[in-house]
Amino acid sequence: MNQDPEGYCKFRWFAERDIDVWLAEELGVNAVFASWFLNRIGILEPILTPTFSTRVSVVNGRETDVEALFHTADGKIYGVLIEDKIAAGFQENQMENYLKRGESGIKYGKWINFKVAIFAPSWRIPLDMPDEISLVTFEEAANFLNTQTFSDSRIAYRIAFLKRAALKNIPSVGNPVPAHIVEWWTAVYEMVRDRFGGFFLDRSDYTLDKYINPKCKDMSTYLRIDLKGAGEVALAFIKGFGHQQLEVLVLGIEKPQDIEIGKKTLKNPSLCIRGLPKYEPGQSIDKIESTILLSYVAAYKLMIFQQQYLALFDSVVSKS
Repeated sequence: MNQDPEGYCKFRWFAERDIDVWLAEELGVNAVFASWFLNRIGILEPILTPTFSTRVSVVNGRETDVEALFHTADGKIYGVLIEDKIAAGFQENQMENYLKRGESGIKYGKWINFKVAIFAPSWRIPLDMPDEISLVTFEEAANFLNTQTFSDSRIAYRIAFLKRAALKNIPSVGNPVPAHIVEWWTAVYEMVRDRFGGFFLDRSDYTLDKYINPKCKDMSTYLRIDLKGAGEVALAFIKGFGHQQLEVLVLGIEKPQDIEIGKKTLKNPSLCIRGLPKYEPGQSIDKIESTILLSYVAAYKLMIFQQQYLALFDSVVSKS
């Protein structure tokens, strides 16, 4: 069975809707895959597979990409709400809103319990998300399907489809980055070089996503800078710290008044600066100094604060 993406699938680009339909179909017809998916997202209750109802693009306030309903062993309903991603970024509070929709479903008797999951390529793993959210990658799903004892071309095609959708850069003349986006980021990067004298490392990517992660010289490996484009910049501690550890450390030192502790609902503890102007890639270049520049200023301030007390932060990480 040929499972080479070039053999069974020659798609040149993918839309998120393509993944929605792919997953909805597989959960609805492939009981073995559906059972694996449920186990992969941490559902241990006895649940009957495949789904008895699967819908895509379910709008209830905000959109749920895939709503999959299963019967439990005693005839009740278990809901799985899935956010599919390819290239698009995560919107502000997007996954928290999924959790609210799940709780609302319990409140109004739609299901007795629920789980929220993200289905995405491994390179598109979200930078930070609530602990209650589970993740399944395209690659994991394709590898599992490859273990099934099918010999027909359908399953080979579906494996190839998913593997090809997982590629970060699929050559395509039909889906280029618009020229005005390239022009906007070029102006931003030039401004950053001029204003910060090489403090931030040069970037050359031109993305439609406003959520980016600048790098700095001599940046500690346990840090990540999140420019969110939605009024907040965060310095995330991706290893070595728990929320309480960070709070205790920061309470014992002097910090600028506008630096706050990030939300405890997020997986990684963080320091953040809020109340910043929002920005969108491709907006008027005349506005970059009054929008995204201020996010870089906030990131600079957070990094300088961390470097000022570097020995303390490093000490916590080394002990962990």
